[in-house]
Amino acid sequence: MSIGIFFDNERDTVVDIREKLAEAFRLLSDNDLQSMVAVHLLCDSIRTPSDADERAAAYPINVVRNVARLHTTSRFLLIGDMDHLFSHGFEQKMRDLARRTLEMGKKRVLVYRFFEIEEEESAKRHHKITKADLRTLIEKEKAVVFHSKINMTNGHDIPRLEEWLVTEEKERPGISEGHLKYDRREWEPQIVFTRDAPFHDETFPYRIRNNLEM
Repeated sequence: MSIGIFFDNERDTVVDIREKLAEAFRLLSDNDLQSMVAVHLLCDSIRTPSDADERAAAYPINVVRNVARLHTTSRFLLIGDMDHLFSHGFEQKMRDLARRTLEMGKKRVLVYRFFEIEEEESAKRHHKITKADLRTLIEKEKAVVFHSKINMTNGHDIPRLEEWLVTEEKERPGISEGHLKYDRREWEPQIVFTRDAPFHDETFPYRIRNNLEM
């Protein structure tokens, strides 16, 4: 696991920096994580932006992603945020599926579904969510497709959700949807890909399709 931490000289307070460093050192001091985690600290001085969009654009998101990728050794990669929680058994199942379907040099990725779940409901299940849990939570309106409440562009919709939800979870999953055509500009697919994929273009500003140009 390779983690990039960015310090913003213009906005981060001493407390912010201390908390980020404390979290980095916590990861490095954990005996179970030491051999699996690399932490990279990035710091750059920038002028004070004039508005919120400009401040967001100043965050070097693709630099952080590329630095993290430089220090990975695994054949398959997934780029996620620190607050993303993956379903129970996700890594093992996705790794097995990737071994069966992804090849170096081929322009193919695995796309996975992405949901928001109420924190209390996730905590009740010790943050180990199964597909059965997800079905129940969606029925109770305790879970939704990611950003569907605040972003009306359906940036994380994948077709045939209802059909997928009623299909029983398998220990060795396959591909439920087959080939998906990238035919709408607002779609932000979450992907697993091989390590030989191109690096992210560092000229793309944060929040302006920075994760899609790859």
